[in-house]
Amino acid sequence: MKKLLVLGGAKAQVPLIQAAKREGYYVVLCDWTTTNPGIALCDKHYQVSTLDLDAVLKVADVEKPDGVVSNSEPAMYNVAACAEHCGVVGNPKEAIEILQSKCGFRHFQKKAGLYCPTAFETDNLKEAVCQLRELHFPIVVKPSESSGSRGTTVLKQYNAEQFAQAFVQCSKFSVHDKVTVEEYVPMPTLKNIEGDIFVHNGIILWHGLMTTLRSATLPFVPNVSYLPINESENDLQIIKKDMESIIRRLGIRHGEYNVEAFFTKDKNFFVIEINARQGGNALPSLVEDSSGVDMSRLLVTTAVGDNAYFDTVVQNKLPEISITQYLVFSHKAGIYRGLNIDPSICDRVYQNTAIVDADTPIDVGKNASDVLARLRLRFSTKEEQANVANHLDELIYPVVE
Repeated sequence: MKKLLVLGGAKAQVPLIQAAKREGYYVVLCDWTTTNPGIALCDKHYQVSTLDLDAVLKVADVEKPDGVVSNSEPAMYNVAACAEHCGVVGNPKEAIEILQSKCGFRHFQKKAGLYCPTAFETDNLKEAVCQLRELHFPIVVKPSESSGSRGTTVLKQYNAEQFAQAFVQCSKFSVHDKVTVEEYVPMPTLKNIEGDIFVHNGIILWHGLMTTLRSATLPFVPNVSYLPINESENDLQIIKKDMESIIRRLGIRHGEYNVEAFFTKDKNFFVIEINARQGGNALPSLVEDSSGVDMSRLLVTTAVGDNAYFDTVVQNKLPEISITQYLVFSHKAGIYRGLNIDPSICDRVYQNTAIVDADTPIDVGKNASDVLARLRLRFSTKEEQANVANHLDELIYPVVE
């Protein structure tokens, strides 16, 4: 029986544990709590922090797992370190370290000759103010190690009070208190390329790439995602070429990666970030709804050296069902009373997941953690899907009093 070590037993890791159990694997879990839902599903639980590398390695020495996985971003460096320690499928620690640092990734891009803005990183406000002279405004202030665009702020011009406020806010969201400041690259439209890609045995699977749209009032968070990706063949080749170049140069060998990118007004392809984890907001299941590819199954099976499912995905022609995911945010504060769904779109909605209960006080949506509801819609054609995508905020919206 294959043995899989999973770092983290929170709700986000439950699909990994469930996928492993369906394969008949013995699941060992590291989770510092005694209450997370994954604990009840695993075969053996060690109450250790996924961020405590020494403790995780001690567990690995006792259990001798055939593979190590997680989809918790802070734990991904320790996944790589533990896989290396155990001699199982994994990635270079240095590669994960670069991907987890927003500034480190910018320096990597620049060294590789890829398009990216000038950036610096620091945990000292005074030092940051001094280094601002190296940049041209507008700028973006963001946590160096975080996700979901938490704290990210755009400043069009220098204002000492606003910069200090943004810096302090971002440092609170950053794992090691470091803040990245970079020149702002404007999006010519609110359309981006995002999604999850999968890497294994020198092959990249692109089934999880998707087109996303963002709200003008919340430009850092995608709120409409649709599969299959809706880009020209020429642009798609550029997307794959540049992302593959990054993966190869970093020496990435395995895993699922959440990507975010767009074409600038000058048609430069700008990779905003590549996260060493599955995408949030249930993106793996969205990919499965469209293509039939079970990303969690891919991750756990290949991690333990079982390539049967991976080979099946590579060798077979897969469906391309037109699926849209819509994340509902509020543009005003008040009491959330629920959703208004236009009758003309009701028959397209096949999943409506409430994230916030009705009659709950809410604030204006600022980042990915402020989602009120997640809906999925199925369309018969790509054309209908694309047309509706531009009007979803008129057809489905929160009622806030």
